Amino acid sequence: PRLPHDQLIKLLSNMALSEQHEKAVKYLNDECKLQFDKWLTLFDEGYTVILHGFGSKRNLLQAFHKERLANQHVMVVNGFFPSLTVKDILDNIQDLLEMTVMTGNPHEVVGAIEDEMNDSPTLNLFLIVHNIDGTMLRNDKAQSVLSRLASIKNLHMICSIDHINAPLCKSMTIFTSQYDF
Repeated sequence: PRLPHDQLIKLLSNMALSEQHEKAVKYLNDECKLQFDKWLTLFDEGYTVILHGFGSKRNLLQAFHKERLANQHVMVVNGFFPSLTVKDILDNIQDLLEMTVMTGNPHEVVGAIEDEMNDSPTLNLFLIVHNIDGTMLRNDKAQSVLSRLASIKNLHMICSIDHINAPLCKSMTIFTSQYDF
């Protein structure tokens, strides 16, 4: 039988991780942090970094933000928010770039953002997307817009994929096949 949610939370809150498990998680995080300089090099070469696998990648992305991007223009997108829209992402990028595009077409907005970024080649914008396969970002429209943003030369995207079957989703396959390495 299914365990009621409150009992599950109570049981999980009383659980403590073994010392061995905590050491293993710390070791993995430390190993991943050694890749931060490589990630910056990949961004310079025009790649997008996609983190996937079991467990939370949020702390690692936050550490990268804090340790390597502290003096950069960074926008963090929480893709797991059920009310997030592509328009929200594009509006926030426009705010960050101090620009306004008067159109409802997201691809026209991306085009304007691309023009603005091309006019300022020394400006680098880092887009950190937690859970790029979140419910509201999983559709073709959102993935198409995110793919176009990722292709802008000085807009660098690093994101996490958390749904175990994300590569099997039609719209996610479009994004990962173009930009995963």
